Amino acid sequence: IIVGGFFAEEIILLLMPGFRGEQLRFTAELLRILLPTTLFLVMSNLLTTIYQANSKFLLPAVGPVIGIIITLVVVASFSNSIGIKSLAYGSVAAAVFNFALLSPIVFKKERYSFSFLLERDIINIFKVAAPLLFAGIFYRSTSIFERMIASTLEKGSISYLGYANQLMSYLS
Repeated sequence: IIVGGFFAEEIILLLMPGFRGEQLRFTAELLRILLPTTLFLVMSNLLTTIYQANSKFLLPAVGPVIGIIITLVVVASFSNSIGIKSLAYGSVAAAVFNFALLSPIVFKKERYSFSFLLERDIINIFKVAAPLLFAGIFYRSTSIFERMIASTLEKGSISYLGYANQLMSYLS
């Protein structure tokens, strides 16, 4: 996250080679705002796993719903003054909230340890799931390559591409 913050413009140039000037600077600023969400989402997913291992499913399910509401409130409150940055800040606020909501389980008496023993059954699960995992990575990465190409085209091309992808998702 820290490295990403320092090299945000270089990352954007790598992923979106057509971005220059103000577009590059603004996109890098949005990336810097959004990077902390990664940490909070990973930690929230880890805490969700602990809740689910203890057969507690309600709180991990409610958190993202409240997070959406928090994002909407932040956008509605600040979109006139800071524009699209309000969505980025709303996303960060939602991720922090979800982590805070789930974190009390860490302070309970039980102690948890995470081990990744590669037992025969776990290895078999990975073997069976590997094609799905790699297909998912390939499927998700196509939008990155499409946006790399679209960033060199005229202004608005990425938006058109995004809308077309949303329509394809609905149809499929």
